[in-house]
Amino acid sequence: MVKKENDSTKYIESLENEISTLRKREKYSKEEKELDVLLKKQEEFLTLMYKEKDNMMLENQRLTQEIATLNRTISLNHSYIDFLMHSFWWKFTFPLRFIYRSIRNKKVDYQFLKSDISDSDVIDTTVSVIIYTYNPGEEFKMQLKNLKRQKNIKNLEIIIIDKGSVDSTKKYSKEYGANFIDMRDTNLSDSEIYEKIMPSINGEYIVLVDQNKIVDSDYWVYQSIIPIMDNMAVSTVFFKEDVSGIRDTSCYRELKSRMVKIANEQVLFFPSNRDTIQFISPIILDKSSILVKKKVANIFLV
Repeated sequence: MVKKENDSTKYIESLENEISTLRKREKYSKEEKELDVLLKKQEEFLTLMYKEKDNMMLENQRLTQEIATLNRTISLNHSYIDFLMHSFWWKFTFPLRFIYRSIRNKKVDYQFLKSDISDSDVIDTTVSVIIYTYNPGEEFKMQLKNLKRQKNIKNLEIIIIDKGSVDSTKKYSKEYGANFIDMRDTNLSDSEIYEKIMPSINGEYIVLVDQNKIVDSDYWVYQSIIPIMDNMAVSTVFFKEDVSGIRDTSCYRELKSRMVKIANEQVLFFPSNRDTIQFISPIILDKSSILVKKKVANIFLV
């Protein structure tokens, strides 16, 4: 085996020497020129192929680490819930918790949305809207226009995190005064990008919006933040079109009293009460198109 490898190495070295000799000659024959061009193309192809292979290996390694982290988190959460549900004290205190919830639900009126909105009720602090984009098209312009006309927000900051768009995304961002951040050459996940740019985010409240998501209201940002400011909720979620999966979950009964509509959009306020916040589920977040909450180290963790 070693002998074969040595022979192969010697053969390759001899070829390289011959190519080097041919390149030093002043005159080339037609066949030699064609061979030289062919070898250059082959060299460029191999270089590109190995570069792409290295990038794929790095991306695969990053994704593997991220999956492992998520699996550990899910495993720990499931283990804790399983322990909690089967523990003696959980079963023993069930009647007390049932009575407490019944009393609390009678006394507390969850009116997250104000019946009337006054123009004098303005959020004085900065609100940062973050949009991850990749070729959003013409609808993106309408989305920015919708955000710029939001009322009762003293200072609204729009941050565009672009992943290599080749359309008019940058043009529209500048046109509407948005902060455009080019992230086309990064292999970071959305949460890692957020952590990287966090020092440049000025808002006390973060509104994470899917590209091209337009809410037909001039007050939707204001309405989604006020309950958080009043300590009635920790975050606000705007659902995508299909919310049937939410109704099938075991936590729907607890959450349906916090589900309202803003401009025909189905919205859920995650409660600030510790007894009910445990029902936050990744299933719900996967079905969301807008997430609103206070600025934290990782907005993707509710």
